[in-house]
Amino acid sequence: FQFNTEWASLPIAEVGIDTSQNVRNTYAISTILRLLRFLTNTMKERWLFDLLALMRVSPPSVRAVLPSCDWQPCLFHMVSEIVEEINSSGSSSPSTKSDNEVGEGIGVGGRVEENPLINHDEPKDHTENNALAPGINKTKHPQVEATPHQKTPVRTRFDLALKLYSILLGHCVRQGGDKAFHAVEQAASLQRVCVNGHEVFSIVLSHLLAELIENGTIANIDSMMDISSLRGTERNKALKQSARIVTQAIISNGADGLDMASAVKQWRCLRHLTAVTVAVVTTSGFGVAELFDYRNQNASAVDEISGGLHGIRLPEGAISGITASDAMAGAGFNTHDSANSPERHRSERENYRRVCVILSSQILSLLDAFIFPDTLDASQPTSQLHGLTLVRSTEQRLGQAQGPLLASLIRLSLLLMAHLEPSSVRFLQCCSRLRCFLHWTLELIRESVASGGYSAAFHELTAPLDRLVLAIVLQCHRAFSRCSAVLIEIESSPADKYFPSIDSRQKNYRRLFRATLELREIVMAAYRGRNEVLRAALSLQAYEALQAGLEEINNQKIQGAPKSSHRRSSMSRASASGGSGSKEASLRAFMANSWVTGFHDVDIDGNLVIPEQVANGQIYRHRTASNRGRLAIEELASESKTIIKDYNNALNAPFEAYCEDQRQWAETDAVRDMEYEGDIAVKRFSAKYRSDLSQITRLVSLRTEAADHRWKLVARKINEPWMENGYWKLAKHTDRLHRRILLVRNRNFKSHEEASYELMLGREREKAQKYR
Repeated sequence: FQFNTEWASLPIAEVGIDTSQNVRNTYAISTILRLLRFLTNTMKERWLFDLLALMRVSPPSVRAVLPSCDWQPCLFHMVSEIVEEINSSGSSSPSTKSDNEVGEGIGVGGRVEENPLINHDEPKDHTENNALAPGINKTKHPQVEATPHQKTPVRTRFDLALKLYSILLGHCVRQGGDKAFHAVEQAASLQRVCVNGHEVFSIVLSHLLAELIENGTIANIDSMMDISSLRGTERNKALKQSARIVTQAIISNGADGLDMASAVKQWRCLRHLTAVTVAVVTTSGFGVAELFDYRNQNASAVDEISGGLHGIRLPEGAISGITASDAMAGAGFNTHDSANSPERHRSERENYRRVCVILSSQILSLLDAFIFPDTLDASQPTSQLHGLTLVRSTEQRLGQAQGPLLASLIRLSLLLMAHLEPSSVRFLQCCSRLRCFLHWTLELIRESVASGGYSAAFHELTAPLDRLVLAIVLQCHRAFSRCSAVLIEIESSPADKYFPSIDSRQKNYRRLFRATLELREIVMAAYRGRNEVLRAALSLQAYEALQAGLEEINNQKIQGAPKSSHRRSSMSRASASGGSGSKEASLRAFMANSWVTGFHDVDIDGNLVIPEQVANGQIYRHRTASNRGRLAIEELASESKTIIKDYNNALNAPFEAYCEDQRQWAETDAVRDMEYEGDIAVKRFSAKYRSDLSQITRLVSLRTEAADHRWKLVARKINEPWMENGYWKLAKHTDRLHRRILLVRNRNFKSHEEASYELMLGREREKAQKYR
């Protein structure tokens, strides 16, 4: 047999791909996927395009591909090669790219075509978030100004391969149960076979989350979707409908929506994805303890890639998967002077910073629809406890180090708080979400204290949650500093320096104060709900400054209470004019206190970074602080190492299964068995082909004979005088139907040549001679 590489160029474009066409054999698709890496780039694009079209329109094709053991390794290796090619091109000469090397379409053979498989209805980035700051040098960062109408072939292969991979993984996750767990863990274990495996799996995981956000978490959600309950302009309809169905099933105990077993499977899959995301983020160097290393944060006012002020700016709408531009933007940080130098590790963390932020934002957006569903009534007690019931469970497949789901959500929220733009919508959502998570954490701590009878800080029953409460307060302190820096930049710069319009500047200005208010409420809730932790873990000077700042707020609230009608009328006039001067002044006063403005230094002890305000034996006013804060930071670092260890141990089983499957290709018996099965399949298809060919030949011959017979019958009834050697005469009478006929055949015609006199005499003479 010979593999025809010109198959994709055959004139079949007019036929197209529909639901009647599908992949019929698992061995055939395995062979195609194994050979796909070794084809030319143009053929790769065409094959990926056709396979992606089949997966999207033909469910039987998906069911034929998923049982194969080769689709994940083949696609993972292909994505790895594409990412390596992107990184090589991005790090070699990023400033000398031509206009044809950037963009967003399909370019095959020098042409630029539109990709019909890309969803153009996805919400675009808001103009406010997409606007580049004029201070960014576009010559030094060409990936920021990539035109959205062109795309290099490598970016086309990047999008097609990851879209195909995410669709297949999405189908596995929607099945739920062990199949979903095995599919995700197998994809995670494949990072061990590639040098850039961790980066590749992070990209694959991002596209998987984007697929679930776009198409929901329940299979065949379109048939179950209640169109009347959704608004026409509502985002993520499939995801919100999936959340409604699962929530109704959980609240009604399986009486409404899905059955209880299916609803539990759905939530377990989401919980497993959250645990995997936390493990990936922690492995990338962004654990809770590593977030205190402020040296790794870019000190420039404008983020070089996204254009955000003192942080990463993400779009307000749905976040798509990590793009080729993100991979190319991180390629500039892959150059290191020494293999084991601290600068190398710092550059690696900087390379993964944007990837981890996108992953954290995606998984939190995915879980928001289930933890905070729109269908719940806040007045019902069952609805109030719904979110806490969901987040207090623990995922066992990746070990016990991560703790309950609530702890994982706090870790991801702290990462977003440390790296997002303080005046963005995403940062405000993160602060509001973290405030709710903190209240649930305090509720779990109160339950543990009530059951154990111990309220001391960092007790065995409450130590993991107490450490997270301390981390929340420390990150809020850092966030206050970033908010102050952004506020200074906004107030001291022209309106058009960082924002496209004055209205956009005002929106960012108001969001900044709202986020600051949320941060202050978070710190106040931690101070009131778990004061023992702050008193034990903070230094004496830091705790005194924090206590003074919070007590000043309480005093302002007491003194600012309206006591007269004159005071109420003045406040009503202030609110009618749209201003909130007293609240803004209170926030400015709090941001100016000694706790917010001070304690920004860190102590570095090897790989451990300890914030200045953490209790580490400091002496203040002839009193020496304890080492409880330093021990908490060390325990957080140890917790991150345990999370990474449990994550690697969980991937051993799927990786051993992959190695065993690859080893069977080298065994003679296994190869012969596969060859025998392949020969049987080829013979079966060959016999079917021969029978179909013989049947087609017989039908063609029958049709030819029938056509010839019909032609002869028609030819008998049609006479053309200029085409036949016949004799005709003028008609004297009409035919049987009384029609006037011009010419009729002369059937009694006698040739005049035979009637000639000379010929007659000659014939009589010859006859007489012969007679004699």
